[in-house]
Amino acid sequence: MKYGITLVLILSLLLTGCHNRPTAVDYDIIVVGSDPEAIAAALAAARSGAKTLLIDSREKLGGLFTLGWLNFLDMNYGPDWTLLTQGIFAEFFNQIEGISFNITTAEKVFNKMVAAEENISLKLNAEDIKPVVQNNKLLGISAVIDDRKYQLNAAQVIDATQDCDIAAAAGVPFTQGQEDIGGPTYGMAVTQVFKLGGIKIEDWVLLSDYLNTDDDPESGASGNSIWGFARFYNDYQASQDNVQLRGLNLARQTDGCVMVNALQIFQIDPLSEQSKQLARQKALTELEHIIPFLKKEVPGMDNIELLAVAPELYIRESRHMQTEYRLTIDDVLENTDFSDRIALGSYPVDMQGTEPGQDVIIIGNPAQYAIPLRSIIPLQIENLLLASRSAGYDSLAHGSARMVPIGMCTGEAAGTAAALALENKISVRELAKDTVLVQQLQEKLIANGAYLPEFNITAPITENPYYNGLKLLRKYGLIQGRYQNNYRLDDQVTIGEYSRVLNNLIAKDQWDLPVDYHKSESTEYLLKQDIEESLEHAPQILSLLNQHKIWSSLSATKPLTRGEMAQILYYCKLALS
Repeated sequence: MKYGITLVLILSLLLTGCHNRPTAVDYDIIVVGSDPEAIAAALAAARSGAKTLLIDSREKLGGLFTLGWLNFLDMNYGPDWTLLTQGIFAEFFNQIEGISFNITTAEKVFNKMVAAEENISLKLNAEDIKPVVQNNKLLGISAVIDDRKYQLNAAQVIDATQDCDIAAAAGVPFTQGQEDIGGPTYGMAVTQVFKLGGIKIEDWVLLSDYLNTDDDPESGASGNSIWGFARFYNDYQASQDNVQLRGLNLARQTDGCVMVNALQIFQIDPLSEQSKQLARQKALTELEHIIPFLKKEVPGMDNIELLAVAPELYIRESRHMQTEYRLTIDDVLENTDFSDRIALGSYPVDMQGTEPGQDVIIIGNPAQYAIPLRSIIPLQIENLLLASRSAGYDSLAHGSARMVPIGMCTGEAAGTAAALALENKISVRELAKDTVLVQQLQEKLIANGAYLPEFNITAPITENPYYNGLKLLRKYGLIQGRYQNNYRLDDQVTIGEYSRVLNNLIAKDQWDLPVDYHKSESTEYLLKQDIEESLEHAPQILSLLNQHKIWSSLSATKPLTRGEMAQILYYCKLALS
């Protein structure tokens, strides 16, 4: 009898083990994510003939657009006003209402585009999505779909999640936030987009007229888009710490409601669900004060009501993955072209603040730059490509490259490159080293509508005699040229600015200098003797400065310009090298 019981137990255990074993399914390419970048990657892979899986934990396509409610596109045009982000992005753009679009329209267009591709299998609401890695090779992913565990195998995986979660879990190194320039790991402010009702068409016209005729050159209105009221940085007093109302970005929907991108929450860990929930709670609390403020202060908003808040936060920055090449701020603002270009951009380097009281920081405005294939190929892990804002961009370069139209172009390139590598039975890393195959990739993208011309555009600022100094300060976000690339290098500079810049360089660039300069509040103009005083405990620096013409040419009584200050600090760095 007992042998019969034992046999039953053994059979039971074997059957249970079979039931729990993951079901294996094979694909050519797997794209993880549901943001616009992921959709572009999956479409490109499928159109290249690859059996493609598009999978995510969310419930709908569109991500930042349909769940974060960001419905205001940051467009990229070349010097001759040619749209740089063509291909699949242009295909999407031509089916929506314009730069400001309806959230529901975006969702319908994405669903239609994906459904039209027979090579795409779409799996939403998946759970526990993880990479399957063996000997530094990504073999695919595991996931739970409809309460069943799957092993999903693929020759190539494209991580198009906002935070590059798959790449990070697989072991790809990264920096977080602005730690690469000595800044905080939490990075830029996050935004809770919210929806207003009660703005009639005549109210919208009143708002538009007001912003088109005010004294602010950076405010205005066009069609369904309005931007302005920068004074809110100072006028609105938040009821909580780490909350700020910035100038309003408004986008009107065809049903009459208006999406508002203006409520910022600071010092939120974008990789922590608990921290993100705290941000959402702060936003809901603050909106109880913001709505009455807007009713009182904004023409045309007398009768507004809060209808809803976006299901997800608009998170601008989290990880910055380490790739074969990481795009730099100099690449962006020197209008750099690359032989392995896969996408073009031109949006200003737009950095939101990291703490309340900081205005939008516009480091500079490129004419046009390229993103290289190498910037979406991660280090250390094979069979993996990146297609999101967390790809291989330094934190400041990310200020421009993070824009969704650029991301959709890199996503399209990722899907096409993955299929081309599969066709040639090589890794994408090997493909990137083969100039013939890189050219084939570019030709395929162009044939499918991408805009990828070679170009040579000189940035005028590079010819400035103080450019080396400017580059040093710009590398750490310590100087901004804003939309006109005017760094005001000929302006006289105060002791206070010099002190702030010097102390930041010591901290951010890790200068080994015995300096503790405390004249940070001084509004007096900077003189040569002030620099000597600040470096009195570093005689070797002063000695080397004396060897440079700029130092000997300085007057003892004439205030220094910002350019002279920057160049002197550049020579200080050389002396420390």
